Amino acid sequence: MEWDGKMEYYRLVPFILVCKVDGKEGDKLCGQFLAKGENVKNLCRICVCPTDKSSIAYREDMLKTQPHIQRLVQLRRKDKLRDISQQDM
Repeated sequence: MEWDGKMEYYRLVPFILVCKVDGKEGDKLCGQFLAKGENVKNLCRICVCPTDKSSIAYREDMLKTQPHIQRLVQLRRKDKLRDISQQDM
């Protein structure tokens, strides 16, 4: 892009506000494991409820938030990421 008589180079990064996806694409988009069998530790894409406790109604589990997952990635806590079925991306 030319600005004030000089050529300036910019990197354009698109901002995507909403993605309309189904379950499989949603899991890929948020970095969750794709397997949903009985040995999966966490089925939910929203909270950290363990699979074996997911049938208990009205549980109050911590939500999976971007800062929480980023912190685990920064600390290289792959074990904790696996516990909530997330990947180090």
